[in-house]
Amino acid sequence: METMKMSELTDELNKRGIKAIGEMSGGNCATIYIGESDADGYYEFAVGPGIFSLDEIHHQEICWGVDGGEEATYFDGTLDDFTVQNVADLIISAYRKVGA
Repeated sequence: METMKMSELTDELNKRGIKAIGEMSGGNCATIYIGESDADGYYEFAVGPGIFSLDEIHHQEICWGVDGGEEATYFDGTLDDFTVQNVADLIISAYRKVGA
């Protein structure tokens, strides 16, 4: 599949103990926010961009990094690797490196 459900990815992250919420971040764009937000409304980590009305994120567009930060990591695996479990593994690994 070229897309995955953002709600399934959010559920997988939460199931693994990573606090994650999916929200519309403007103009039908969806973002998964991870961790706690600060006084300015930035979260520890963010995943996106997705299409809110479709609850989908595309394998060629998904990226993650510190919310509000300049750097992001894009998914660079194959379509076979683009599963909820594999993407969650990558996100969790990156999130833990930033939080360490």
